[in-house]
Amino acid sequence: MRKGKIVTLATQKGGTGKSTIALNIGHALHCKGVRVAIVDSDEQASAVSFYGQRRITANESELVGFDMGFPEVAKISSNAPYRKQLERITEFYDVVIVDTKGEFDQFQHDLLRMSDYVISPVQASEFDLEPTKLVRDAVAHENTQRESDEQLGLSYVLSKVNPSANSTKHVARLIGDMGCHLMSRSIRTADVISAVSALGFTILDAAKNTSMINQVINKRRHPSERASFDKDQVLDIAESVNQIADELMERLK
Repeated sequence: MRKGKIVTLATQKGGTGKSTIALNIGHALHCKGVRVAIVDSDEQASAVSFYGQRRITANESELVGFDMGFPEVAKISSNAPYRKQLERITEFYDVVIVDTKGEFDQFQHDLLRMSDYVISPVQASEFDLEPTKLVRDAVAHENTQRESDEQLGLSYVLSKVNPSANSTKHVARLIGDMGCHLMSRSIRTADVISAVSALGFTILDAAKNTSMINQVINKRRHPSERASFDKDQVLDIAESVNQIADELMERLK
């Protein structure tokens, strides 16, 4: 059976949006017909919690007929035989996306060594870029141990940014100066992302029916906390996610 590709999200800093990117890219690939699984290796189990919430939210009456299909989500731990577990999962899926915690200890390093590709999210400041260099150096070292046709790929994704801000453009230039690849689209900072994630939705769900998702979310909120999402902004973020997913598949070939 053909082995699937392992894509690991890794950085030395927490709060960069790794889980959000893993979940949204995974959903985008699933919607494109790719057999994809998401593996949660973080002790906080953000991806597992998201999936559990999604299954609960799917029972809302407003969602009758709405496609709540999603990739399979699995949990691995450094205290278990994760190498065998991960290898087994790759037998059944084209792409396996591994979400990690915001550190780069031996467990994360080992997951990187098992991977075919690495995505490192970074926010728009040099302070946030610095911790990613440990991942970059680990990828470079790993590639000294691999054959030329098995090189480990690395891409940066600008996350939680204002795409038009000078700080975003500055960090993008620094990534280029490092000789690293930067995904052509960034994930902008937006309240809608955290709002939909809290109920197990992705930005792709919100793009399919913004008003309905908004209705489900506001039903859970106090009247003074209700929000109305900007549909154009939702569609823009969803397009970014889809383009990043497409670009990833191209680089996995």
